[in-house]
Amino acid sequence: MPLKVDPIEDPTAPGCPCCSDSGLRGFVYEEETPHSVYFAESGGMSANPVVLIGIALGRWASDAPATERACFVFACSKSEAGLVAKPTIPYLLSFPEFKQLGVAVEPDDAQTHALHGQVRETLAAIIAQDHRLAHLRSGRQRFVVD
Repeated sequence: MPLKVDPIEDPTAPGCPCCSDSGLRGFVYEEETPHSVYFAESGGMSANPVVLIGIALGRWASDAPATERACFVFACSKSEAGLVAKPTIPYLLSFPEFKQLGVAVEPDDAQTHALHGQVRETLAAIIAQDHRLAHLRSGRQRFVVD
């Protein structure tokens, strides 16, 4: 089923403490069912800028404990070959609440995690549908796991 991304326009969203860029967040739905929540912030250095995108996905219901969700963070950048999205440490400096939304998935475990396929699909939908991430779009996408 196609995923629907719902960006949250929040001018008071916390920004990156290093470069004062504002962070962003949003929700993803599968039809009308909550699918995931995402956050993004600037990362890297000026010579190698990246966008860190954190995605918490799993079951979202009033009776769903955080242990039923997984939290992934990807360091995303655009290269000549297309989008490069590498799993990275599951923490976002601008959004410390992210780590409480689910079980953190370490970079070494990302590719073998049961939700890896879903999180890749979700990341692609977020980048394709959130206008604030348009600079990461290209004709091709390449996912890299270290």
